[in-house]
Amino acid sequence: MNVRTPRLRRIIAALALALALTFLSSPLPAASAAVASSTAVVTHGGNLRSEPRIAPRTVIGQVCPGDHVTVTRTSVIRHVTWYYGTVTSVVADCAPTHVAVGTVGWLRPTLVQMDSARPTPTARPAPTARPAPTPAPAPPATAGVVITQEPGAVSRGATASVGARTAPRQRCSITVRYKSGRSTAAGLVPKAADDTGNVAWRWKVGTRTTPGSWPVTITCGHTSATTSVRVR
Repeated sequence: MNVRTPRLRRIIAALALALALTFLSSPLPAASAAVASSTAVVTHGGNLRSEPRIAPRTVIGQVCPGDHVTVTRTSVIRHVTWYYGTVTSVVADCAPTHVAVGTVGWLRPTLVQMDSARPTPTARPAPTARPAPTPAPAPPATAGVVITQEPGAVSRGATASVGARTAPRQRCSITVRYKSGRSTAAGLVPKAADDTGNVAWRWKVGTRTTPGSWPVTITCGHTSATTSVRVR
C-alpha cells in the first residue's frame, strides 16, 4: 500500500512550512558580552529599544544628538552589533518621545561615538612671548561739546542760530547739511569759544531749502555734538 497519498503529502508540506516559519521568526542565538563601562555620545538621533531587534514594539523612545549613554554590554545578532546601556544625560528635546535620564535599552553603534574613539587633540606649541609694544602717547585731553541753544524750527528765508559750550578759547567748526548737501551760508565759519567756553553761530536759511529736519554738527577739538534744524 502506498502511504504517500496526495492528502498525506499535503500534511507533510504544511508541517514543513510551519517549522520553517517558526525558525525564521525566532532570533538567532546572540553573542553577548559585558564590557567595561564606557561613555558614548549620541551623534545621530534614533531609537532606544527594549530588545536588540528592529521592530515597532521594541521602541522605548528617541535619543538625541548630544545625549550621553554609559555602555555596559554589547551583543551581536545576525552579524549586527548592538550596545546596551543607560542614558546618563540629555540635551534639548529633538522629538516628543525623547527619553529621560536613567532610561536603559539597546541602540545601534551607528547612532553613537565612544569617548575612546574621539581623536586626541594635537598639542599646540606654546606661543613665543613677544615684547609688549610701547604705548603711544595719549592725545591731549579736550573738553566735550554741549549744545546750549537748539536751532528749532526756522522758515525758509529766515535766520537760524545755534549755541554750544566747550573749553575756553577752544577752536570749533560747524556743519549744516541739507538734502542738497553741506550748506555754505555766510556765518557758518570756524570760531573760537570765548573765555567762558561759549560759542554761537547765525546763518540764513535759503529760500529754496527743502523743508524737513536737517543735522547741525558742532566740532570742538576732537569732540562733536549734533542737533538739528527744522526747516518749514
